[in-house]
Amino acid sequence: MVLDVVTALAGAPAVPPTVPARDPLSPDDGSYALFTSGSTGGPKGVINTHGGIANRIAWVQDTYHLTREDRVLYKTPASFDVAMWEWLWPLSAGARIMVADVGAQRDPVAIARTIRVHGVTVTPFIPSRLRLFTAQPEARECHTLRQIVCSGEELTPTAVDEALEICPAIDNLYGPTEAAIDVTRWACRGGTHPDRPSDLRRPAAGHR
Repeated sequence: MVLDVVTALAGAPAVPPTVPARDPLSPDDGSYALFTSGSTGGPKGVINTHGGIANRIAWVQDTYHLTREDRVLYKTPASFDVAMWEWLWPLSAGARIMVADVGAQRDPVAIARTIRVHGVTVTPFIPSRLRLFTAQPEARECHTLRQIVCSGEELTPTAVDEALEICPAIDNLYGPTEAAIDVTRWACRGGTHPDRPSDLRRPAAGHR
């Protein structure tokens, strides 16, 4: 089928219709919505604001300092709030986004291969998936990784120790979907990870 654009648009007006003016967006206006059970256990839709997600992206960049040389792995399904920063953060910093194949988040071997082949430097994990990843021999070949960020589940000291054999830095983040992804951070370095797995420590910028 061939579409003749000139003929198809022959009757189109020369001047586009006037678009009604609207008030400019404010930080309190809604930016995106996600469905979550949240901290209440009751299913509900959550709307996060422009100010909330902007604060989150600004904080994560000020904390981890992405550059144009970094490559962030995008593997989280869009229905999970972590997916928001996996693509917004590198775009805001001029870094590259390496998009994993559909379903790869459930395949630790595929994740290790993607990280190694594409030189991924930063990636998130939920702790249970992190342990599956670090158990793979291929994970030892992921030499470009400089930062792993965990959230979504309890991060145990054992999981931290295993990850630090592969990557020099692993952080434990926590936050409900209602609060624009994460609100606290604990940097787990060699020998300094918390004795209590639930320890979340310091609030992120803009939170108390």
